[in-house]
Amino acid sequence: VLLGGAVGTDMRALFHPNVQVVGSVEDGGQEDVHLVLEYAKGDAVNNLVSPRANRYYLNHDVYNARLSVLEEFDQALTTFNPNMVL
Repeated sequence: VLLGGAVGTDMRALFHPNVQVVGSVEDGGQEDVHLVLEYAKGDAVNNLVSPRANRYYLNHDVYNARLSVLEEFDQALTTFNPNMVL
């Protein structure tokens, strides 16, 4: 897997060894934050009961909004030679 994204050293250490990461966080920068809240049908908080399962995504994604690693990812694709790009 070739992953294009602004990934810091702490996050990079969590990936499987077969994942090659292209891109990094700028010096002094912070990794983007992605938070997923997921709940099932019937889950309750106080008197509110969920009528269906749902997910809610929150993110502060500065690097992807600027496509900051696009050129570096494009260059890496030529040597990686993938079967598919998603």
